[in-house]
Parts: sequence; C-alpha cells; structure tokens
Amino acid sequence: MLGAFLAGLGAVLACLVAIPFGSYLRPSPRREGRRTRFDSAALPPGGALLLRLEGRPLLVLSGPSGEYRALWARCPHLGCTVVWDPSSGRILCPCHGGRFDARGKLLAGPPPLDLAPAAVRFTRQESGAVVVSEF
Repeated sequence: MLGAFLAGLGAVLACLVAIPFGSYLRPSPRREGRRTRFDSAALPPGGALLLRLEGRPLLVLSGPSGEYRALWARCPHLGCTVVWDPSSGRILCPCHGGRFDARGKLLAGPPPLDLAPAAVRFTRQESGAVVVSEF
C-alpha cells in the first residue's frame, strides 16, 4: 500500500515538474498585430512624431520628400526617451544632453551608441492614415 502511494506521489511530482518545462519544447506562437497608426497630415516633410509601439517609444521621421523612417526613441545611455528638435533638425536626449542626427547617428554626449533603427513597415491608407507595423 505504501509503495503504491509513493509511486502515485512520484508521478504527480514528475508531472508538476514536467509541465512548465514542456512549454519550452513547443514553438512559441508568433506575435501578430504589433502596429500603430498616425495621420499623415500630422507629419509633414522634415517633421517627426513620437508614437508608441507595443509600449515602446518610436520616433517616426519624415524626410524632405515625405519618405518615413523610424528609430527606437530610447537613449542608449540610460534609456531616457529622446525628442525631436525641429529648430536644429536633431534628436536630443533631455536627461544628459546626448545629441543625434536625423538618422540616429550619435553626434555628442555620453551615449555610447547610435539610436537603434526600428524594423517597421509603413502602409499608407486611402483615409490618410499610415499604419506602422513591426516585422
């Protein structure tokens, strides 16, 4: 009787240990739907918008001919959210004075790296909205 009880208890414990580890063996589902949108009229050529994509700050910049590009808006120094300065055409970190050009290249300050480019796709809709989706 004691042997059957111990065998049953061992089986239950083995299941409790195996279930969490088993989830690592299955391929994780691909996250779909990581996107945001903005009105194209809100972003004239030479301008910038700060958006959020999956909770992360994303700086979308519009080039002189209206093409879009995106950078993750986190300063690589200490993670502060960077801002666009239209008067200088530069991206600035308000925390410690880091400065970046419009492509995210480090110009000055304590940050050790350039801003990270965001791998996103821009899809213009007939309504004037632009959908920004991560891939």
